[in-house]
Amino acid sequence: MKLITKPTLLITLFLIVLMSCNNETPKIVTGGPEVVSFRALPFEIKDVQLPDGPFKLATELNIQSLVVNKYGTISMKN
Repeated sequence: MKLITKPTLLITLFLIVLMSCNNETPKIVTGGPEVVSFRALPFEIKDVQLPDGPFKLATELNIQSLVVNKYGTISMKN
Protein backbone atom coordinates (compact mmCIF):
# COMPACT_ATOMS: atom_id res chain seq x y z
CA MET A 1 0.00 0.00 0.00
CA LYS A 2 1.44 3.31 -1.09
CA LEU A 3 1.67 6.12 1.46
CA ILE A 4 -0.14 9.38 0.72
CA THR A 5 2.36 12.18 0.13
CA LYS A 6 2.13 15.54 1.88
CA PRO A 7 1.23 17.54 -1.26
CA THR A 8 -1.59 15.15 -2.12
CA LEU A 9 -2.94 15.32 1.42
CA LEU A 10 -2.73 19.13 1.48
CA ILE A 11 -4.49 19.48 -1.87
CA THR A 12 -7.23 17.09 -0.74
CA LEU A 13 -7.76 19.00 2.51
CA PHE A 14 -7.79 22.32 0.63
CA LEU A 15 -10.43 21.05 -1.80
CA ILE A 16 -12.60 19.75 1.05
CA VAL A 17 -12.43 23.11 2.84
CA LEU A 18 -13.07 25.02 -0.38
CA MET A 19 -16.14 22.95 -1.26
CA SER A 20 -17.58 23.22 2.26
CA CYS A 21 -17.60 27.05 2.21
CA ASN A 22 -21.07 28.56 2.03
CA ASN A 23 -21.43 31.99 0.41
CA GLU A 24 -25.12 32.42 1.18
CA THR A 25 -26.05 35.29 3.49
CA PRO A 26 -29.00 34.96 5.89
CA LYS A 27 -32.11 36.84 4.76
CA ILE A 28 -34.55 38.66 7.01
CA VAL A 29 -38.14 38.82 5.78
CA THR A 30 -39.54 42.27 6.51
CA GLY A 31 -43.04 41.66 5.20
CA GLY A 32 -42.60 44.45 2.66
CA PRO A 33 -42.09 44.33 -1.09
CA GLU A 34 -38.34 43.86 -0.80
CA VAL A 35 -36.11 41.67 1.33
CA VAL A 36 -32.91 43.21 2.68
CA SER A 37 -30.08 41.29 4.28
CA PHE A 38 -29.16 43.35 7.36
CA ARG A 39 -25.70 43.08 8.86
CA ALA A 40 -26.32 45.74 11.53
CA LEU A 41 -29.24 47.98 12.34
CA PRO A 42 -28.68 51.69 13.09
CA PHE A 43 -29.72 53.10 16.45
CA GLU A 44 -29.78 56.44 18.23
CA ILE A 45 -27.07 57.13 20.81
CA LYS A 46 -29.82 58.17 23.26
CA ASP A 47 -31.03 54.55 23.16
CA VAL A 48 -27.75 53.41 24.75
CA GLN A 49 -27.66 53.08 28.52
CA LEU A 50 -24.48 52.26 30.38
CA PRO A 51 -25.17 50.17 33.51
CA ASP A 52 -23.30 50.72 36.76
CA GLY A 53 -19.81 49.32 36.63
CA PRO A 54 -16.21 50.17 35.79
CA PHE A 55 -17.02 51.55 32.32
CA LYS A 56 -19.64 53.96 33.65
CA LEU A 57 -17.26 55.13 36.36
CA ALA A 58 -14.49 55.67 33.81
CA THR A 59 -16.88 57.62 31.56
CA GLU A 60 -17.96 59.87 34.44
CA LEU A 61 -14.33 60.51 35.43
CA ASN A 62 -13.48 61.38 31.82
CA ILE A 63 -16.39 63.85 31.67
CA GLN A 64 -15.27 65.45 34.96
CA SER A 65 -11.73 65.91 33.62
CA LEU A 66 -12.98 67.89 30.60
CA VAL A 67 -14.02 71.53 30.65
CA VAL A 68 -15.64 73.75 28.03
CA ASN A 69 -13.77 77.04 27.76
CA LYS A 70 -15.23 80.44 26.90
CA TYR A 71 -14.77 79.75 23.17
CA GLY A 72 -16.96 76.64 23.30
CA THR A 73 -14.14 74.16 22.76
CA ILE A 74 -13.49 71.20 25.03
CA SER A 75 -10.10 70.93 26.72
CA MET A 76 -8.53 69.08 29.62
CA LYS A 77 -8.65 70.61 33.11
CA ASN A 78 -5.28 71.79 34.35
